[in-house]
Amino acid sequence: MQERQRLDKGPTEEAHTSIKRHIKWLNEEIAQVEEAHQAAVKNNASLAASAALYQSVPGVGERTVATLVGSLPALGHWSGKALVGLAPWANDSGRQQGYRSIRGGRGAVRKVLYLAALAAIRYNDDLKQFYQRLRARGKTGKVAVVAVMRKLLLLNAIAQRGTPWVEHHTPLGNKKA
Repeated sequence: MQERQRLDKGPTEEAHTSIKRHIKWLNEEIAQVEEAHQAAVKNNASLAASAALYQSVPGVGERTVATLVGSLPALGHWSGKALVGLAPWANDSGRQQGYRSIRGGRGAVRKVLYLAALAAIRYNDDLKQFYQRLRARGKTGKVAVVAVMRKLLLLNAIAQRGTPWVEHHTPLGNKKA
């Protein structure tokens, strides 16, 4: 991304050519790393099974799965949002109640879950309805997206059970059956 931005600012044709070569090299390196990762997942039966389970959730794609498998191997063996950094942190003092925020945990996983939440809001009917209900109740867009990110951590339950995603007939977050 940064190299593409530099491409517009290169002062000479030689600089443009050099930057284009560098972008090509970076793309080749990325492709090699992705191939190596895919091969590693395919060669490990438990990782391949986990990857297939995670990808059963609409909105969770290959890059999300790659990050979860590589950076969050404890998925399915822990309970809590602090490991990812999705637990709300209070900003209170005395009678003043501030906004809650998320921080800590594994930032790379949190960033990938954010993008997966945006995709899930678009392609996963359950999570889309959940997001829309939060927005209708007056929650801000970011707060609603973070709530969807937390719902995506249902991947933890999917990993524990060993069963793929099943679309709910009752809205997520609704306690009634």
